Order: sequence, then C-alpha cells, then structure tokens
Amino acid sequence: MLQDLLCCVKFTVLLSVSWSSRGALGLYRTATFTNRLQPKSGAHIGDWGFSVSGQNFSMPPGDNFYNYVSGSYLATLDIPADRERWGQFDILEELTDRQVHGLLKKEKHDDTKVGKFYASYMDEDHLETLDIAPLQPTLDFIASIKTSADFATMAAREPVSFMPSPFSFGVVPDDRHPDRYCVMLSQGGLGLEPEYYTNPQFAQKKDEYRKHIAVMLNLAQWPDPEDASRKVLAFEENIGNVSWSPAQMRDPVAGYNPMTLQELQTAAKGFDWITLFRVAGLEHLPAKVSLVVQAKSAVISIAKIIGATSNKDLQAWAAFHAVSAASGSLSSRFENATFDFFGTIMTGSQKLSDRWKRGIAKLNAYMGEAVGKLYVSRYFPEENKRTMENLTMQLKHAFKLRLENNTWLASGSKAKALSKLRKMDIQVGYPKKFESYHDLVVNGSDFFGNIERARAFSWKVELSRLGKAVDRDEWGMLPHEINAYNAPNFNQIVFPAGILQPPFFDAAADAAVNFGAIGVVIGHEMTHGFDDQGRLYDDDGRLNDWWCAKDTKVFKTLSDAYSQQFEKFTQGIPAGSHINPNLTIGESIADLGGLNIALTAYHNFIQGAAATPQRGNNTRYFLGFGQVWAEKIRVDALRNSLISDPHPPAIARVNVPTTNMQEWYAAFGVSNTSENFRDTNARIVIW
Repeated sequence: MLQDLLCCVKFTVLLSVSWSSRGALGLYRTATFTNRLQPKSGAHIGDWGFSVSGQNFSMPPGDNFYNYVSGSYLATLDIPADRERWGQFDILEELTDRQVHGLLKKEKHDDTKVGKFYASYMDEDHLETLDIAPLQPTLDFIASIKTSADFATMAAREPVSFMPSPFSFGVVPDDRHPDRYCVMLSQGGLGLEPEYYTNPQFAQKKDEYRKHIAVMLNLAQWPDPEDASRKVLAFEENIGNVSWSPAQMRDPVAGYNPMTLQELQTAAKGFDWITLFRVAGLEHLPAKVSLVVQAKSAVISIAKIIGATSNKDLQAWAAFHAVSAASGSLSSRFENATFDFFGTIMTGSQKLSDRWKRGIAKLNAYMGEAVGKLYVSRYFPEENKRTMENLTMQLKHAFKLRLENNTWLASGSKAKALSKLRKMDIQVGYPKKFESYHDLVVNGSDFFGNIERARAFSWKVELSRLGKAVDRDEWGMLPHEINAYNAPNFNQIVFPAGILQPPFFDAAADAAVNFGAIGVVIGHEMTHGFDDQGRLYDDDGRLNDWWCAKDTKVFKTLSDAYSQQFEKFTQGIPAGSHINPNLTIGESIADLGGLNIALTAYHNFIQGAAATPQRGNNTRYFLGFGQVWAEKIRVDALRNSLISDPHPPAIARVNVPTTNMQEWYAAFGVSNTSENFRDTNARIVIW
C-alpha cells in the first residue's frame, strides 16, 4: 500500500503478474565513486560519460532531440525476447539481478533464509510433481462458499494467502495525520486496468482476456470454464464501469474519506464488511486510527455489484483470481499460461525470463530487504553514500535559490515552500534499519508454503503498526532498485543504492553529464513535493493545502498549459493513442523542475570548480540528461503504459521539457524552423 503513495522517477510496473517482465543485460559495471565531480580518465561510457557513437547526427536536435541524442544506439538496440521494454533502467536492473545471483552462489547462502527461499523456487522438479496440489485447499474453500460471510472471509484472507479480494486494504500512514497509521480501503477486483473494459480500442484484448480466464479455470478443473469465463468477464466489466481511472486515483483530497465501519456497512451494501474486518484483524481499531476509504463511489458501487451477482459467478471469479495469483508458485503449466496472456498478448514479450531471474524477482518481492542488505554490503561502500548526500545538498541549495527568485508565489506561500524544502528529509543508499525476517519460517523444500508464510509475516508487520507512531525510516523501495521516490506524506525523498551507477552517475564522467543525469533525478524527486499532488502536503507531510487562492490559480494555469504540450505530443505515440495529461502531469512537472534545478546546481558548481575545457558546457548537460532515457518499448506495452502509467513515454520526457528551456535552444542552435520549436511566450517554467 505504501507504494501507492510514492512519486517515482521511473516507469511503474504495468502488470501485476507472477513473472518478472523487467530486467536487462549488464552493459555497465558498478562505479567506484569519489566525492569529486570533475572529469577524469576512465569514464564508463565514452570519454566523458556520454556515448557520442550512439548519437544520430543526421537528426536535427530541434526536430527530435531524443533521437539526436541516442538514435544510432536505438537503431541497433534489440529488446530481449523476455522483455517488454529495454533501456538504461532495465540494463542496470539485470546487472543488479546478476550481482545478487552471484552473491547467492558465491557466498554460499544455502543455509540462510534467503538461500532456502531461493532454493525452494529453483527446485523445479519438486514443483512439477506437486502441480496444483498446494492451491487445492484454497480452491476447495472457494467452492464451498455459500453466504456473503463466506465470501467476505475469503476476501479477508487475501493478505495472507492467494485468496482474492474485490477490494484492496492495508495499514498505511494517515495523510491527514502523518504521525500515525490508518487503515486504507480502496477499489479492486479487476485483472486489467479499467479502460480495457470500457474502451473499444481494447476490445480484442478484452476478448483475449476472456479466453485466458477460461484457460486458467480449465487448469484449475473448474466446472464449465467457458461459460464461467463469460460470467467472470461480465462481472469485471460491471466493476470496470464504476472504477476510478488511474488519473482519478491521483487526487489525494478526493481519495481521503474517513468512515466508521458501521458507516461503511450502511453506505456500501451488498458486501459483509463486518466479517472482512473481523477476519482480517481490523475489527477493533486502536484510538485515533481511522478507516479511510479511497475511491469511495467505486467501493460503494462494487459492493452493490457483488450483492447483485450470483454466488456461482462470484465463486468462478474467485477461483480464476486465486489460480492466477498463485500461478508463479505452482508447476510450469500455470506459470506458462499466465505468461502467454500477460506477457505475450498484453506486452508482446516473446518468452518467459530465465528461472533464476524469476527466482530473484520473488526474493525481492517477499524478502527484499534481506536481499538489499546483501547487495549494499558488497556493492555500495560508504564513500558512495557520502557522494550522493553531497550531491543532494547541492541540488537542495539550487532549488532554494530558485524558490527565493520565484516571481509568482506570494510571500506567505514562498516562506512555506522554503520551509517545506528545508525540512525535506533525504535518505540515500539503504534504510537505517533492515527488516530482520526473524519470525519468518522458510523451508527449503516448500516454496508455496514459503510464499504464504511470507505474506502472513508481512501482514502481521502491518497489523503491528496500528496504534503506533509512524516509522519514517521505513522505505517504500528496496536498496538495490534502479529508481528513486518522493513520499509526500513523509516530506521525504529516497535514493536507493541501485541507481547510483553509470549512466546516472560516474565520478570519472564530466560534471555536466552527472548533473544532467543523476542531478535531474534528484531535482525530479524534490520537485514532486511541489507538483499537483505533492503541493497539497505541508512541510510535515500533512495533507493540508497551504497555498493562497492566487498562487493556486497561477500554478493551475501554468500546469494546464504545460500538460497540453504533452496531450499534443505525437512523436513515438501509436496511432489511436495519446498521452493523458491528467495522468502524467505530476511526473511531467517533476521532469521540468528537475531539469531546471539541476542546471542551476551545475552552474553553481562550476563557479567554484577549477577551470576545465568543459566549464559551463550546457550541451553536455542536456546530452547527459537525454542519454539516461534511451529505450525501446513494445507497442502493446506502450499502449498499456499510456493508460496506466503516470510517467510519460521516454521520448516525451526528453523532447517536451527541453523545449521549454532557453538554455537548450542556445546550446544546440535550435531555430524557429525546427519541428519542436516552441515560441518564447509558450515556454513554461513552474519551478
């Protein structure tokens, strides 16, 4: 649930399935960092941290800067058969997976919990022998459901088993009271994003999904799987019609609806809420712990739909989602069937990733901090941490200067903005404490049981938070993730160790490239605290609109004008699709802010640096920025991304914000005859 609150620099996971659809080949080795940002010999990419050979010099930078920066590289780049996309993030992810795999082998972790967990998945012959047997008790329970209380009991067991729930729920920090936890309840019940059920563009995908439901029910030996699949799809179509879109789910104010359990039971008839909360261990909440309902209208409508659906159809829906969720923990026929749809049909991936990679992905999902602890002990020395902390302070100072010189914020709002930036907590590398997994029982020959015990362990940890003060040192990402995030209700930004590698950061590269790459990432996350979502949280992380009406109006005018640039952007966008500015505006604002803040930080840096041939080289700064976004993505995966991912496509993340910066025009001599030229009065600066 915490992941839902994070604003990240990278793309999000598009499909929640049991196989890993991401990763990439290790083209770059881990850098040894120093506290210096001056260029020196030995850069990991090119002579100064940038691949000149990857450029497409035949493409005018003003026509398509993304292609100009990386066109030759992309022309020869192939997406691996087991991937839906391939770019710098993926390359480093696979490198990290290989490093973790090497640690598991080299360090002889067979007798540790991590080693046993991994070994239990790698014992493929044993899982083949067991086949569906581990899931059979779950399916038997579903087949025995007769009453609404039975159905709610099943839903309540979702956190600790493979039983499905038509609603999501968990224990998370309370947006209005960020010092304490609340119980968050939200919509659920779908196997696809809501738009797949409602948009005619996806009619064929929806039909393929119906066929997939039948396949999975047949594997589960469910009665009349063909007829049942039609009923399950009809049930999900009803839910899809009332569900909030990903863009609507971004609104933290509309999504904050405190209710008592009795109020919920009265408003959302058709579902047994009392039983759900009792069985889940949430019936008697401690004092000051609120139940907060997100997507309230959807929750109410879904409950009504459940109440109007036959028990037989609800059972079929539950059986399908149970076998789908468990497929990666069963024999290969289940895992392959899941990939055939969610991989091949939905994203265009051509083969399931190697088993060892899937095993690492499962380790990350269920014992991730134990894996992260291994990783940082080997690949992230303290010197790296100090280097990154120094960089973040430089970016924070640059943002402070930009806020002080802001021309549209009223003095009162500016003072509060500066206070928020000053109090912004920055954590680097790894959390201050790792999860111990002391109470998690791991059996080297019981992978299915390990998963269920891991789920129960995690749920027990969540329940233990109720009534306690929020732990702001708990992370929403793993230390070895190639990503970074902003947690608005913590007023905190986090930079895991994994992202501190070339092409994001290399101490041997030119300073301009480092500021254009990792510097923009840092500025991006800082800006998230002041985007359309983050700005609604105050300096303590409380959902509390601290803006005056005039400032809000100006901000909305600027952000609306900027979002229209993305809505009109067509380069690299499939026919019939478009960028949804209501979904992507937060990430877009963060990209633009990050570019401006990091450029200011770079200029501040070179004022105090020794003279170099590259001193003040804005050209290298923008090239370093563009390089990190070089990627290819399959068309089906891109279409899915455009309706589900709050991050715009990589080409738009490069070509749109740069065209709003005068320094970019000057650096590359872009004139008004260029395809992406933007009139001076149409260029947007927000932060």
